[in-house]
Formats: sequence, C-alpha cells, structure tokens
Amino acid sequence: MESGRPRSRYIKKTQRELRAMRLELQRLWKVRCDAPLLPLDKPFQRGWTRFFVLRKDALRRKDAAGLKQALEFVQCRQFCRKGDFLSYDWKAGRYYDKGHHLRRFSAKGLLALQMPDAVLARFRHQHHGPFSGRRELRELIAIGWGGQFVFRHPEYCLSVTEPHWITHVRVRYPEVESPKTDGSTSPPQRGNLPQPGAKRSDAPGNHRANIPSPERAI
Repeated sequence: MESGRPRSRYIKKTQRELRAMRLELQRLWKVRCDAPLLPLDKPFQRGWTRFFVLRKDALRRKDAAGLKQALEFVQCRQFCRKGDFLSYDWKAGRYYDKGHHLRRFSAKGLLALQMPDAVLARFRHQHHGPFSGRRELRELIAIGWGGQFVFRHPEYCLSVTEPHWITHVRVRYPEVESPKTDGSTSPPQRGNLPQPGAKRSDAPGNHRANIPSPERAI
C-alpha cells in the first residue's frame, strides 16, 4: 500500500509557493499604486463619469453648507467608457441601466464614518423615520438591527454626467508590470459580448465553448 506522505509534502510545498506568490503580487501592486504621478502635457478624455450635485434652489438655502457636507458622505461616482452606463445581464440576455443612487449605510457603517452631529441629523431610518443620534445607533448595533439609513433630502440632489479627463499618469516600473496574457484568457469586454439570448458558454474566451459533448465525441 503506497504511503500518502509524498503527496502530503507536495501539497504543502504547493501551498507555500502559492502563499509566497500572493504576497509578492500584493507587494508589486502596492508599489504600482504608490508610484508618483506625472502631469500630462495634453490631457485626454477616457469615458464618462456621473455624480451628484446640489440643485440651484438647494444652493440658495440657509443650510446649503450642511447639505454640501452631507453630500460628500453619500456621493456615488460611476464611470463608463461609452457614456450610456449600461451593464449586461447574462440571464436576461440584454443590457440594462445600472441606475444612479445615493449611498446608504447600515448602523455600524454610519457610526464608523464619525461624521459631525449636524451631518448625522440629516439621515433617517429607511422605513422608520428620524432617529435620536449616536446612542440609538449603538443600541441598534447591539441588538443586531439590519436596517439601513438614507439621506433625508434626496430631492435636493441632481445626477450630472461629464467627460472623464486623464490629466496625470503613474510612473511605470518594468519589473512591476505583469506580462501580457493571451486574448483568449481575458474576460469578455463590452465590444465582444454575445448577442441577446446567447448562453454564457458562448462568450468569447470561454474554453468550454469549443469542447465537444460526450455524445458528439462518440
């Protein structure tokens, strides 16, 4: 009867190599993200971005400064290369609008932001209205309440779309850049997605799409 020790040693050795590879990838990614920025002589546009701003009537309010401060916490920025902000649904086989909504927070997430009391008063329960303050947040966390908190004045926010300009680039290190992979292994992009109604196995880059079934192989 063959012993399982060689196989066990091989598994442990492979796990050590994978852990070392993961740490090295994390180190290289940190070096790449911390690389200094260089300004471009000629900025160029890459895609579109949309975000929320206060309406003109909200800017004329006495508490406009507080609304701007609260908007910084609930701001939601989205980026799209084509400007239509569509996402592909594999099950339905069609494109749909992802939607643009203000951020929502749980009781623990709202307390972790450590926002001023004046800004915290501009939030409310999603279904139960206003709340008393940080003490109630701690009580809800203690009992495991799973509701969400939303901005009290979403009608003052307006979604706008603007071109996304690239003004700076990071310094590229040759030893950090990953080698280019084959196009067949890259995930499908917007330009080569299947037609509506197609199956997921028909997507470009799927290695299972060209494997014959057992019935055909016979």
